[in-house]
Amino acid sequence: MQRNTRLLVLLILGLTAAARASSDCRHEPCQHGGVCTAGSLTCACPQGFVGDRCELPDPCQHSPCHPASACVVNSTSWGFQCLCPSGFVGDTCSIDVNECLSAPCANGGSCVNTEGGYSCQCPASFEGRHCELPLSPSRPSTAIDCRLNGGCYNGGVCSGDFDGKCRCVNGFSGERRGGQWRMEMGMK
Repeated sequence: MQRNTRLLVLLILGLTAAARASSDCRHEPCQHGGVCTAGSLTCACPQGFVGDRCELPDPCQHSPCHPASACVVNSTSWGFQCLCPSGFVGDTCSIDVNECLSAPCANGGSCVNTEGGYSCQCPASFEGRHCELPLSPSRPSTAIDCRLNGGCYNGGVCSGDFDGKCRCVNGFSGERRGGQWRMEMGMK
């Protein structure tokens, strides 16, 4: 008899808990069209809203971070955090790091800070990403004057006032050998 009473009490408690869990969603706790999951009482929020009950506007909705960065919602404070790419810092990743402060260009090359990167303008006797390669008669320059050949590829800038070489944007490099262009993707 005592065993049957225990089973009956456990059954009643289990049914009461299940009824309470399913009835929690009946009160529609999720705001702004969020969908309630019975049992766990969690809300799946629609785009533009966050919070335990979808009660807060999404802080990333209006893109507060620099376009090259990623915005993530902090699930504790419901604020935003920007994940900055290389070359950018600050709360919204809007501060461009001046890579030229580290003097990356060798052999008298001039550093030009670009958004998220840099390029080196080499003197006439050197070439390479950091002006590290000396030119010699046995190895002529691989650079073609971009003022004469139609410009640069992939967003590169022709330094027409300096030496007619393409200054590649961050992540690209390239050269011309035997009349063919070879473009590469890569990190600094």
